[in-house]
Amino acid sequence: MDSCFKTRKADIEITYKRVTGLNLPIHIFLPDGDIHKARTVLFIHGGGWTDAIQDNTEWDGGWMANNAKFFAERGFVAVAISYRSLLVSSDLNVEDILKDCIDAILYIKYHLKFMEFNNITYVGESAGGYIATMLGLSQNDVVRPEFAVAINPVLDSIEDKWNYGFKNCRNIYKLIPKNIVDKKCSRFLFIHGTEDETVNIEDTRNMHKTLLKSGHSSELIEVPSGKHGFALYDYINSDINVTNIMNDIIDFISV
Repeated sequence: MDSCFKTRKADIEITYKRVTGLNLPIHIFLPDGDIHKARTVLFIHGGGWTDAIQDNTEWDGGWMANNAKFFAERGFVAVAISYRSLLVSSDLNVEDILKDCIDAILYIKYHLKFMEFNNITYVGESAGGYIATMLGLSQNDVVRPEFAVAINPVLDSIEDKWNYGFKNCRNIYKLIPKNIVDKKCSRFLFIHGTEDETVNIEDTRNMHKTLLKSGHSSELIEVPSGKHGFALYDYINSDINVTNIMNDIIDFISV
């Protein structure tokens, strides 16, 4: 497949909520054919929880927009959701971002009835990988996906390296993924580069082991020499290598 999919525009653009004066959008990319029979994949971009919505200028879909476009070309309903940047206000933290993402999911579930929610997949990268992981561990059946894919996710070190996102959180213990593994859980796929200097791959390895020990389904793909952001189009990796990673995700959710 060539890279012409990256020129696609969203087929549907919706504001799922307005908060602190900001319009938070959803971009939806539709496949050819009967969309009612297509699986849905929802993308949560990264950017350290800061490279996100800061004003009401036109949104480009975030870091994973091209990944969503690729999935639409492969026959999926692909959704890119937005959330507020922590730079909007010193009062915002990751709990607020989680709430934004949950509100986006609830809007989709209750207002966009053509989307298939029974086998929905969430794909998150970096800081978005943290969100996807937290949602995959949720005990709320309404928001927890069937499949959760976390690419080089932030999973630990939130009391030091990533503590800027967790200021004024009510209970930081419950915001660390390994602490909230419970009875209900998505089927997880973790993908992490072995040369990631931004997020420690050992945290991902440990999370994978924790899920397996708890009796949950988890797979881990380690990408040799992969650096942070290796799964993003037009960033540090070639299109063909990013596409190979996307095909690994498709294989995972196609079982």
